[in-house]
Parts: sequence; C-alpha cells; structure tokens
Amino acid sequence: MRRTELAYRRLTLGRVVLRAAPVLPPWRIVELGRVFSRPKPIVRRIPGLLTIAKPQGLEEPAIQLDWLRRIRPQIVEGFPTALEVLARACQKESWRIPRPRVVISRGEVLFPDVRQLIADAFSAPVVDHYNSEEIGNIAWQCPLDPERMHINSDTCFLEIVDSEGRRLPPGEPGSIALTNLYDYTMPFIRYTVGDRGMLLPDADERCRCGSRGPSMALLEGREDDILRMPVGSLVSPRVIVTAMFWHNGEAIPGVHRYQLIQRLADRLEVRVILENAHAPDWREKLLAGAQRAMPGVELDIRQVDSIPLDASGKYKRVICSVPREE
Repeated sequence: MRRTELAYRRLTLGRVVLRAAPVLPPWRIVELGRVFSRPKPIVRRIPGLLTIAKPQGLEEPAIQLDWLRRIRPQIVEGFPTALEVLARACQKESWRIPRPRVVISRGEVLFPDVRQLIADAFSAPVVDHYNSEEIGNIAWQCPLDPERMHINSDTCFLEIVDSEGRRLPPGEPGSIALTNLYDYTMPFIRYTVGDRGMLLPDADERCRCGSRGPSMALLEGREDDILRMPVGSLVSPRVIVTAMFWHNGEAIPGVHRYQLIQRLADRLEVRVILENAHAPDWREKLLAGAQRAMPGVELDIRQVDSIPLDASGKYKRVICSVPREE
C-alpha cells in the first residue's frame, strides 16, 4: 500500500472501533493477541488524543492483565482466543479486570460460549468485527441485532459466490469474495478469503440502528471449519458447537476447552479438557446434543490435558479435512 492508502485503512478501522464505543478523546486502546510475535511491546501515543498498547505476542495472562491495569483502556480488542485465555485465568484466580466500555472481537469465529465468558469477565459488551489483512474492516456487528453484520462499503465490495464463482442471491450461503475499493497499489478483485457467509435480503432498507446498505449474517466460519454430513450437506460450526456444548440455554458445566476434528463424514473426534475430573454428566449432555445436530455421525470422545494453539496464535475449535464434493 501507499502511505495514503494505509492511512485510509487505519482511519476506517478507527471509525468502526469508535462506532462500537462512542467515547470522547483521549482514547485508550489495548490490543491483545497479535498474530505475529514482536521482539518487544509497542505503545503509540498522540498526547491528548490517543494511546494504543500492543503487548508482545500472546503474553501470559498476568502480563496481559498488567497492561490493562496500567493503560485502563476504554476499548479492548483482540482474537477471541486471547480474550478467552485472559478471561478464564481471571475467573480462576479471581483477578479483577479494569472494566472497559467495550470488548471488540476479530480475526476468528466468535462462538456463543466464548462471547458470554468474555462479557462476564470484562463486565462489558462484546462486539464482533470482521476484518482481514487484505481489506481492513469488512463488516461490523449491528449494535441492536447481534445476528447481523453491516458491510463496510467504504472499504470493499462483498459478494457471496458458489464454487464456480457465480454470485449467489441474498439468503443463500456461500464463499465470500472481496474487492478492495481503495488499494490501487496491489488490487484485490473478487478475492476469495476462504470464509463463508450469507447476504441478508433487506439490503436497501435502513436498519433500526441507523445504518443503511448491505448486510450479512454472522459468519459460518472458514471453509475448513464447515463440517460435512454423511448425506452430503454442510453444517456451520456455530450450529454444531451450540448444540453439543450448550444444554438448556447454558454451557455444559465443567468443560474448559474443546476441539472437533472431522476426517470422515460419518465420524467426529471430540477432544475435551475438563475443569475438574468429576464434572457431572458432561459426556451424556454432549452426546445428546450431537445426536440432535449430527444424526448418523459416530463420536470419538477423548478427554485430554491440552489443546495447542496453531502457528498464528489462534485456537481452532473445529477442523475439517473431509474432501468437499463439488
């Protein structure tokens, strides 16, 4: 990017951040869980206007908490993985997090149980943003409807396409193709980023929050997160995770972390870390939810001690390596 293009990208990112937390300057922001580790933390300051603190990589929770206590940000943003790790540590150790105005999640699928955990730990609303390195901000969560994301038409033109690249109408899920509207140095035209979503049909109507323009449903996840059923259909990881790990509207007690790995359409490996060895009825509740959401799929449930992060510092809840039939 040219410097002017980079400046535009930063301004549009800053605008959607402040849309989530409309506060007057000076603004204080802490960004947790960078994808790439840094040799040292970064703190950028514009006196009287802005302070942005970016700790080094995925630091230990105690170090992350120290940053929050020193900066006392109105806005905290980061990967759900990083926010979840800190939230769980604070719950376990009874640490108190300085309350921000808002927590912004980005870079990964935000599952309902993780959203609730982060909201409880930070005592603040959690807003989901859809960003990418190639575009910047692509869409932001509607403040009145968490199932709706407003597309940022100032940065990109977003299409939903099928496997042949044909544009799909609103209401049909498919692959997301993006055209960058400001980067002329290295254009991205109908660039498929590997994510899936669905345009909503009322694109020309003004939303109750005041936004006008196209909007989309919350992301199903990346192409390699979508589970394949024996009958050939595709299922969103949000649907499966909610069905398996939520019971009567609440997360299954005692389940600390989990991961679903699908290598065959009729078999699913489920790795579970428990908070204690005697968590009640977790296996029975998990099986009951799986039978409702994934009939005909055999479960291999394994209790494990750890589930590692991937090379980018993200924690993948769902991994699918079943070939997709075109």
